[in-house]
Amino acid sequence: MGRRRAADGPGTDDVVRFDGHPPHRHDRSQLVHLVLGRATLDIAGERVELAEGQGVWVPAGVEHALTLEAGGVVLGPLLSPGLDPPSGAPRRVADPGVRRVLVTLLSVAPRDGDEVQVFRRALEIALVAATGEQFSLRLPTHPAARAIAADVVRSRGTLAQLADREFLSARQVQRLFLDQTGLSFATWRTRARLNAAIARLRAGRGVPAALDASGFTTREGLVKALARECGLPAGEVLAYVVAPAVTGT
Repeated sequence: MGRRRAADGPGTDDVVRFDGHPPHRHDRSQLVHLVLGRATLDIAGERVELAEGQGVWVPAGVEHALTLEAGGVVLGPLLSPGLDPPSGAPRRVADPGVRRVLVTLLSVAPRDGDEVQVFRRALEIALVAATGEQFSLRLPTHPAARAIAADVVRSRGTLAQLADREFLSARQVQRLFLDQTGLSFATWRTRARLNAAIARLRAGRGVPAALDASGFTTREGLVKALARECGLPAGEVLAYVVAPAVTGT
């Protein structure tokens, strides 16, 4: 079967592809999801190898091209206007919830606008859940503590240095974080840094980029912190928090 154009929404008409497509872009974001076989997606100057159950959330306006092996099947629904992946960068997605929605889509084959809207909404909810931050962090309400929270990932300063910039003592900052976020400052900062690292890993940018973004100096230190905060063995934690296609980078 020949190539079909991307659909207006996640119905099966014009969404299923049985071959690749040349470089192009859309005015809305798109999920490119491999159902069967193997494929290669060229996007933003990078080549992404996809296995079954894996995909890429492509931001609006980003050029991409797909090479699909013979016998492969890929879904490429367009999403609602204004809904782009976090940080606006292409995001790898290998999530069971997203896959369930898409497999159901193939089974039901929605045709009319109401049915399509139901599946689009379910898909977008699953996508947002799959690509959200690993650790949910409440921001402190105190203005100075909130300013420190905004700076803890990119800053390499100590607690005392961060507190001094906001004319607080380290003890005051510790008390504010514990009272207003439910976490100690050290735990809050560690989880914020881990969120930054995980975002880079899920985007396929590799461990060096994750270390640079989060302030961890070694892969071992990053994995150890992840294992501690997730309550998982160090040998399993990357596979838990990162899409399988990214864990080896």
